[in-house]
Amino acid sequence: MPKNQDLLYVGTEFGLFVSIDRGAHWTRWKGMPTVAIYDLVVHPRDNDLILGTHGRSFMVLDDISPLQQMSAAALTAASHVFDIAPALQFNPNENGWIVDLPIDRSNMGTSAARQHECWKVLRAR
Repeated sequence: MPKNQDLLYVGTEFGLFVSIDRGAHWTRWKGMPTVAIYDLVVHPRDNDLILGTHGRSFMVLDDISPLQQMSAAALTAASHVFDIAPALQFNPNENGWIVDLPIDRSNMGTSAARQHECWKVLRAR
């Protein structure tokens, strides 16, 4: 079952096109070469969009969760924060790596300093 019923993908001779409004408007996916795309699948565990192409083998768009959360309201808002997957923050120290708090919305708002640290890690990804 798709995570967003309004989101559609289509592969053509000229690349990947995406619609966030059930096909009323289509946008060419930028940053990809102009290549025929013959097959598309969303990986059930990793949520990656995998494209089977002609001449370039295959391409993987890593974790399309933000695209699945995209909507007209998100596009017209002054700002929008997409949900993030839980993650662990790894910090180097003199003894190797230490694991910090898991990063998710539940602990990002505990303090301004903690929120700043979380955003630093997320921006670096």
